[in-house]
Amino acid sequence: QLKDNIISNSKDGLGIYSNGKGIHIDAGNGELTITARSIVINATGADEAGITIRSSQHINLDASDNIKIEGSNVAVAARNKMLVASKGLLNIRGIGGVLISEPKQKLIPTSISDVIETAFKFILPEYF
Repeated sequence: QLKDNIISNSKDGLGIYSNGKGIHIDAGNGELTITARSIVINATGADEAGITIRSSQHINLDASDNIKIEGSNVAVAARNKMLVASKGLLNIRGIGGVLISEPKQKLIPTSISDVIETAFKFILPEYF
């Protein structure tokens, strides 16, 4: 554990070390730009939050190649509408199967719909 906050400049580059009380960067009404060959962010805390990104407007992820989101459980939710589109092949694959819930038109049998609804309420309780 560091006793003091330290900003150091060495052959390995600039180092900023905090004594555990955190680091706060405030650009006011300006823009914060980080440019590097690669950017790695590691969250080492044991709580559930991990990494949180909040915006009062839009969040855009733009890559010239691939975007990969991976986790034991991944939930993508929209409070209003969701659009999934592809100019190429759109492949939806579930090794254990694919469940589709569409309660408005009642295209899915009630028993299957109930299972899906229960799963969604467990995974994304804030939307139900």
